[in-house]
Amino acid sequence: MGARASRSRSSRCLGILGIVTRHRLWLALALLVATITLLAGAAVGLVPRYARQLLVWQLQSSTGRPVTLAAVDVSLATGEFSVRGLRVRDRDGGPLAELDRLEGRFHRGSLLRLHLRVERLALTNPHLRLVRVAPNRFNISDLLDRPASRRLFDVSIDRLTIDGGGVAVEDRVLTPARTWRSESIQLDARDLTTLAPRGVAFGSTTIAGALVTVRVEDLRLAPVHLRASINLRDLDLRLPALYLPADGPLALERGTVDARVTVWVDDREGTTLDADAVIGRLALRRRGLAGDAEEEEPERVEEGEALVRAHPQQRAGGHQGDEPEPGEGAEVDLVHVRSESARSGCPSTSPSRRRS
Repeated sequence: MGARASRSRSSRCLGILGIVTRHRLWLALALLVATITLLAGAAVGLVPRYARQLLVWQLQSSTGRPVTLAAVDVSLATGEFSVRGLRVRDRDGGPLAELDRLEGRFHRGSLLRLHLRVERLALTNPHLRLVRVAPNRFNISDLLDRPASRRLFDVSIDRLTIDGGGVAVEDRVLTPARTWRSESIQLDARDLTTLAPRGVAFGSTTIAGALVTVRVEDLRLAPVHLRASINLRDLDLRLPALYLPADGPLALERGTVDARVTVWVDDREGTTLDADAVIGRLALRRRGLAGDAEEEEPERVEEGEALVRAHPQQRAGGHQGDEPEPGEGAEVDLVHVRSESARSGCPSTSPSRRRS
């Protein structure tokens, strides 16, 4: 009897203990849910309030330059976000980057998979100012020289558009300094991601009045991989001629170039380039001989057109500031040259080949 009563009391104690344990478990789960709900509610309320300051701090830390921002709006409930009035000042006091407006929407559920998926991203009137301060150095070289940071999650952008804006390249190595501008930029890109090379993009701009169109395929954000076709029409040759020696026997009077360039870029294999160019309305002048008693207007000696073809040339790595090895360069064919002497008026045609 005594043993049976003891077992009965033990059973009742275990039952009471099980009930208490289940109650504690449910209480702990309820507290956990309440805590998560409170944190989510705080995030919904605090993130939009402090998003502007957080973004300014992040940009200033990553660029090392002063940043101002007019407004940032973020809705964790809908995934909508917008940035207005972004300005990044360069170290010389001039503008580095400006953006009137950026807006888009991200997929909230993707964050749970450590994958930031942006459904749409639109940039309105962005501007970038680049300054060449030495033969191989630019004002953003300090940013490009930084080692790539480890990617914490994958990124995908379903659609990216750029409407307006431009890029200004100021060359202070030339005397006097010159500025080239890419204006009226238009870009429509889709399926950009770090997961696979499946992105495509179409874009256009004008450079010194010349139309440039770009088509990009097999694009992957990181590691970088792409294949791009670039078409250039009616570029004034007097612009690139500024980078030729000023004491040569011939001077360029006028000329235009139409070019088609195909570029393959891979983060591991390097960059490969293939190009064809047609030079038209070309006119060259012979410079006056040094030491002449009087200076005369240089004489035009040749005009015509030429088809120039650059064979594929690969440079692995492609780091900024790399100098070519001795004997290294691209094969260039002057496939067809039609010229006419200003003196005789007799046309001549000749093929030639050179290695640059």
